[in-house]
Amino acid sequence: MTATGILLVSCPDRPGIVAAVAPFGAAHGGNVIDLQQHTDHTDSAFFQRVEFELDHVDLGRQDIARSFAPVAERYAMCWSLRF
Repeated sequence: MTATGILLVSCPDRPGIVAAVAPFGAAHGGNVIDLQQHTDHTDSAFFQRVEFELDHVDLGRQDIARSFAPVAERYAMCWSLRF
């Protein structure tokens, strides 16, 4: 069975969020195997769940969160990562 990581994101909706999250994973060797997203137009909130394979990721589990932090900060994300 392939090890996976699940990233949960919520933040104010604005252009570029998906374009920032997907390249982060790809740049580190991650393969997205499931992605769901939703925008709550009433609250202008964006939600995303991304599951990715870890087999070829070039970061250790403890380093993924630290490396993702600048992306999260740029978009004022509340987020969590689990394995």
